[in-house]
Amino acid sequence: MNDNDDNLDEADRAIADRLAKLGRAPVDTSGLKSRVESLLDKESNGASDPVIGTVPAARRWRVPVAWAALFLVGAVLAAFLWLQPASQPTGQPYTITPVELANIHAHYHEHGKSLTAVKNVGDANAEMIKQWAGAPRFPELAGIDIETCCLYELSSCRVTCLHLKSNGHDVTLVVGNARDLRLSDAQVVQSQGRQLTVGTAGSVHVVSPSDPERFVALVSSMPRADLTNLALTLRH
Repeated sequence: MNDNDDNLDEADRAIADRLAKLGRAPVDTSGLKSRVESLLDKESNGASDPVIGTVPAARRWRVPVAWAALFLVGAVLAAFLWLQPASQPTGQPYTITPVELANIHAHYHEHGKSLTAVKNVGDANAEMIKQWAGAPRFPELAGIDIETCCLYELSSCRVTCLHLKSNGHDVTLVVGNARDLRLSDAQVVQSQGRQLTVGTAGSVHVVSPSDPERFVALVSSMPRADLTNLALTLRH
């Protein structure tokens, strides 16, 4: 038992002597500060170290983050445009037919809703501007009893409508932007030096005088000759 204790005491003394020698050994810390500063510079610049390898730079994250931000902005913009109502066409003009114009005429004269009573063209233009800032102006009409106006939404564009009476017949004046609308299923005729496009849908006639800025169409079941004469009285 005493032999074992003596052996342990000798081993402990040997370990203690080695630790004491290590504690007394000089340590050179003169280059520690410069070493740390060098590593920090390498990290900032994305440089590589022969011992620890390439140090990832913080700006390496900037490229994927920038792409993610652009993708997010694009997604938000696409969603915004997708949710907007298709109120105006893009590209080719919307092809409107006499049947569609007859339906507009019938809908508002037989089942009229959301109509605004007006007394003249000036009041009608002012009312339409409130509902559609870019609304084209109605042409002037002489000797016509004006009743109401309204805004009508087609599948690809808007038109304004003026409802009036002429010789006891209901007439709808449909106005839109010339770049947005084109009348199809109709024929072009000349009358009193003016170009007109005329069409028919059942008992309803359509007469559209040529206008470089506006699409204008008169729609009514009155005789075509009378409707043509009314179209010729429209003043810009």
